[in-house]
Amino acid sequence: MLYFLIISILSCAQIPQAQPDWTVRPDNPNLTYSGRWDFTNHQAPWCDWQGASISMNFNGTGIGIALDPGTRENWYRAILDYDIENSIKFSVSPGGIRKTILFNSLTPGQHHIRVVKETRFGNETTFLGFGGVNGIGITAPPPPPNYKIEFYGDSNLAGYSLEHEENNSDNQYRGCELTYAGIVARRFNAEYHNISVSGETISGMNSRFDQMKYELISRT
Repeated sequence: MLYFLIISILSCAQIPQAQPDWTVRPDNPNLTYSGRWDFTNHQAPWCDWQGASISMNFNGTGIGIALDPGTRENWYRAILDYDIENSIKFSVSPGGIRKTILFNSLTPGQHHIRVVKETRFGNETTFLGFGGVNGIGITAPPPPPNYKIEFYGDSNLAGYSLEHEENNSDNQYRGCELTYAGIVARRFNAEYHNISVSGETISGMNSRFDQMKYELISRT
């Protein structure tokens, strides 16, 4: 069974409050995965490229997630009920499984949560499940998107310095959900893949465009 720390969403301090009332394992058929995910281990799927996401409908008043960000800190975005303007961007530090509450004190009833991998640092991110309070937990998924779009690009599409007017390249100012790729996907109700790397070229991408991760994987 997966256990979560219930923490303050305002301070993001990891202070235990209670255990969840329900959990959702990564192999639950009502979860929706978007982007390039490796499901070799169905209880610990991983992704490398930015833009990969997990989403679900749920009934409850609070929702948290368990992630292993890999060897470096990575940033993620939690979008509640399709409200991108009030979405929350958060970081997860390396060191194994990290458990974070995304939203708390919600109106009882049905909600939708989508968590997007904003950055691509170090090695892959592993998803270990959701947990929540009150309600009945995960419910039937929404209808699938109308389209599927795959984007290839360099630092602009990868979201380097995206959130800083003076081109500050610190990690907290990077992210892909607010780039052209994320915006177009939302406008067209499309699932998207964002296969983009700073400084990449057409010739360089030619050997990586179909890979699960940027570092080349043997094709044998």
